[in-house]
Amino acid sequence: MQNYKNNKKKEVVIVTCFAANEPRAEYVRDFFERRGKSTLIISTDFIHHGKFFRKDLPIGYDFIHAQPYKKNLSIARLRSHYIFSKNAMESVKEYQPELLYVMIPANSLAKFAVRYKEKTNCKLILDIIDLWPESLTIPIGKTIWPLSMWSGLRDKNLHLADAIITECDLYQKVLRLDILNMPIHTVYWPQEDYENVFRAFREDDVLRFLYLGSINNIIDIEGIVKLLIEVQKLRKIELHIVGDGETRSKFINLLKEYHVPVSFHGYIYDHDKLKEIASQCHWGINMMKPSVQVGLTMKSVSYFELGLPIINNIKGDTWEFVENYKIGVNVVDILPEKI
Repeated sequence: MQNYKNNKKKEVVIVTCFAANEPRAEYVRDFFERRGKSTLIISTDFIHHGKFFRKDLPIGYDFIHAQPYKKNLSIARLRSHYIFSKNAMESVKEYQPELLYVMIPANSLAKFAVRYKEKTNCKLILDIIDLWPESLTIPIGKTIWPLSMWSGLRDKNLHLADAIITECDLYQKVLRLDILNMPIHTVYWPQEDYENVFRAFREDDVLRFLYLGSINNIIDIEGIVKLLIEVQKLRKIELHIVGDGETRSKFINLLKEYHVPVSFHGYIYDHDKLKEIASQCHWGINMMKPSVQVGLTMKSVSYFELGLPIINNIKGDTWEFVENYKIGVNVVDILPEKI
């Protein structure tokens, strides 16, 4: 009788909490499969955006049932991620990979992935796709408990990986990865190579803006509204929102309070429908709170693919892209005439 584990053996196993929301894991899987490697993704059945359990379970995944949570910043979410991390590594054992590719966050995945590597001597790549708690919009940062413990789950284990990938250069500076004696690379968010979007501007005097993606506590709602108010003094405007999130009501109510015309579309997964909306817009809005530690957002990559210049306040990689390639406007102070 053949060994059950040997039947399931994979050369590469990818672990992520967010495969349903972020296509990065699938691009990594495709990369290895094109090179003839048997590859599997281990992920959670809980959809972070929307906070519900997924019903579709595509082939090529091993889904682990996760504990649900309601709030993005909560003990329940940290506990859910911790339990997922532990269970994910138990599942990894069944596949005996030569290479374990782990996407961080959850920070706890770094801890359990390193434990697995030490027991099996497999190769380990940690791909840092976001920084928590560094991106919290509260001033205490990561220096006090329990935030120090949270960041420590990641930081104390980085040097034990075989290689580190970051989704922007900024993360390498924040985490001081230059002191680690190992291969470190930046791999930006991928995007499908769609045809260029036809600009279908309406024949009117309205300047149209697109906000794309999550509406959460780290986007600069007040800054976005202030900018739109200032531009509206000079010209008629509209804002189109494609996305959703826990601060959606606050965002839309503030826009209405200042009489900024807004069209809310919710999440749109049909790329043709998204192109239709984007083709009528002049700008994409890429603004987060100043305390957020991020160098490149998924929404900015989507704006670029859609052919939209961006209004950007994010430092690091995106700021440099805008400056070097003239693909938008970096804003510190509000400059409505320039917009």
